[in-house]
Amino acid sequence: VFGSSRPETFAIDSLDVALHGQSFRHRDVTDNLSLAYPAPVSGSFNIGVLHTALAGRAGHELYAPCSPDDLVNKGYDYWALGHVHQAEVVNEHPHIVFPGNLQGRHRRETGAKGASLITVEDGQVSALAAIPFDVVRWSYVPDDLKDAANFGAALDRIRDALEAAVANEADGRLLVCRVCLEGQTEIQDQLIASADQLLVEARASALGLGNEVAWVEKVVTSTNSLADPR
Repeated sequence: VFGSSRPETFAIDSLDVALHGQSFRHRDVTDNLSLAYPAPVSGSFNIGVLHTALAGRAGHELYAPCSPDDLVNKGYDYWALGHVHQAEVVNEHPHIVFPGNLQGRHRRETGAKGASLITVEDGQVSALAAIPFDVVRWSYVPDDLKDAANFGAALDRIRDALEAAVANEADGRLLVCRVCLEGQTEIQDQLIASADQLLVEARASALGLGNEVAWVEKVVTSTNSLADPR
């Protein structure tokens, strides 16, 4: 929608809203695009739209770098930021917001994903609400096997952990789980030797919770043996 040669402004006159933005001329933009954004439109609610990592966010390339102060000093009422997939309110009044992405794409993008619903009253942001839109939710499920005396007890712990994760995190969606076995246990060697069986049994436990309730992507054994002093 926005051109790539320079920032542009789109006015929604019926709502007294002005949107300012610029698309990328090529994939990797390392310039601070925000500095060239136009001055706010008087009498309008001004929204800056920008694909950026700000001064840097973990796991994201440094696209269109800028600082929160750069955005605040522009004088807009709201900044709608893209690129970073973790929702974050960077600043309030003016609001600078990463809504995150609409759907978690892999195991590192856990938790609810969606959009931000902004309420504006008298030209000011009065409320911000996260609205989930994901249809599949990713989850990291830790499972402490301390005092698990045998393989069957470990499987029971996995089933209980999956059931708790579904109850607390799924919100009616398919929950894709990475189960991480932790703690000191006397059956560590058996767990490592039975990795394939662990995954099969964990997936069976997930299936037992109902149709399309949970699925186990992987079981990771990060336990310590009782002989390990750590």
